Amino acid sequence: MSAPQDQILFVGTYTNLGAEGIYTCRLEGSTGRLEMVSVAKDAGPNPSFVALHPNLKYLYSVAEVNSFKGDGSGGVSSYAIGDEGVLTKINEQSTIGTGPCHLVVDQTGRYLVVANYAGGSVAVLPIGDDGSLGEACDFIQHEGGSGVVKSRQLEPHAHSVTLTADNRHVVVCDLGLDKVMVYRINLDSGKLELDENASADSRPGEGPRHFAFHPDGDAAFAINEIGMTISAYDFDADSGNLEETHWVATVRPDTSYNDGNNSTADIHVSPDGKHVYGSNRGHNTLVIYGWDRSARRLHYVGHESTRGMNPRNFALDPSGTWVFAENQNSDTIHTFARSKDSGRLTHTGHMLRVPAPVCIQMMPAE
Repeated sequence: MSAPQDQILFVGTYTNLGAEGIYTCRLEGSTGRLEMVSVAKDAGPNPSFVALHPNLKYLYSVAEVNSFKGDGSGGVSSYAIGDEGVLTKINEQSTIGTGPCHLVVDQTGRYLVVANYAGGSVAVLPIGDDGSLGEACDFIQHEGGSGVVKSRQLEPHAHSVTLTADNRHVVVCDLGLDKVMVYRINLDSGKLELDENASADSRPGEGPRHFAFHPDGDAAFAINEIGMTISAYDFDADSGNLEETHWVATVRPDTSYNDGNNSTADIHVSPDGKHVYGSNRGHNTLVIYGWDRSARRLHYVGHESTRGMNPRNFALDPSGTWVFAENQNSDTIHTFARSKDSGRLTHTGHMLRVPAPVCIQMMPAE
């Protein structure tokens, strides 16, 4: 992997927990130190998740609410990225469904795909040449619920949208349905078509939340919020087919944690493909697994405290040198150095205070 470079980081937050909007930070690549640059205070309510346009000129954020401008839905906003990552809002649109919580831009830069958690739906919005968002060109309402965990799974809850490397499929984790759904995306119309044969049912009561592909392109992983597990899948890029091969726990049975407030949040594969990381809320750790390419199995490496409460998403820099853990309830982002051999994490001593941090996206600094 290449040496770590300076990066611009965009941090999504919850304004209802005291944040002011989307925070722009700068990473010093040689040390892992973060510093605050600016904050977009006009981002609107709860810009929790953000996504970059592939041309790195535009950023998009959800408005994770159930009533956006009084229309009974959530929203999404677009921004132009200026010098040092300063954001200028372009426009905003409805996501039709409630509680949008995750989003991704397709690799052509023509469509934004959004998961509406509360409403259990997926929306697709066209992107103009100037980065602006048009009204939704597709909307898919999920139906039913597994009902295994009655407090969480009586109805659908689309929790994440992830594009395949070839830009032909969108993978949607639905926590309420206990299902990882595979959609084909039509890049001419922006329409999604469900492929039932390629989709995968989760084990009952697991609640799939976030999804990550291995850089080799033939494996993938889902972190399951309710079951506190990681599911490993064989993936066929041609068909989009997913097949679960095995699962592992994100918390070891011989460790203690806060039994009243525990669940998983995020999952990432290191850029070199050697390790898989997941975040545990309640346990307040990142779990570390190694990936055996020949055996195609996950093997336990260890846990690392995030040095705070309720870690949400986390991020690895493009070189795989640094890991940034966001503690939503402690208002902190901590930097860890990653061993590229063992995958273990060492706290650097660097910490940045950001109110209610949820999501990090980064791009090279000029």
